[in-house]
Amino acid sequence: MRRQQGFTLIEVLVAMAISAVIGMLSYAALSGNITSMDVAQKHQQRLADLQLFYNVLSRDIREFIPRPVRSLDSTDRLPALQTGVGELYWLSLTRGGWRNPLSLPRSELQRVAYRWEGDKIYRGQWLVLDGISDESYRESPIIDEVSNVEINVFDQQGNEHSVWPLNNGSSAEPQMVEVIVTFNDLDEVRRIYALR
Repeated sequence: MRRQQGFTLIEVLVAMAISAVIGMLSYAALSGNITSMDVAQKHQQRLADLQLFYNVLSRDIREFIPRPVRSLDSTDRLPALQTGVGELYWLSLTRGGWRNPLSLPRSELQRVAYRWEGDKIYRGQWLVLDGISDESYRESPIIDEVSNVEINVFDQQGNEHSVWPLNNGSSAEPQMVEVIVTFNDLDEVRRIYALR
């Protein structure tokens, strides 16, 4: 009598079960890797956004020039550095270093401002230095997921002020600016910048 060649039903079922388990484990591993890659890419993008924000803010503050500006509707001069409660902008300042490679008829000084609205910080700049108006103002969001912003200015004696310029007629000059930003997805980030 000849023996039958092939697999029994039980052997086929066991092989299919093992193949199914291997397939499920492979799918789970692949899915986990894809999810990890997505999370890593989101964190990488967030880090790039934070670096851009702090690089731009740092550059603006490092390039601070103590030159007041005039607004279009006033003969009064706006301070070179301005912070404070009740202001539209939590920081506005005059900065140098605005490159002019085409030699356009404009100053290399620039007025910039930072504003916090909702969960975003916006950076704006005026296209003209004196006679600043809403028409010459351009802004764009620079960072999001912001839950709080604080700013302090330190004078020559190291005294901390949340509003600048001082309203007491003082001739104190700003020496350092401290910017404290609290993000929804991070803790508080505190940076101190020395002014020239």
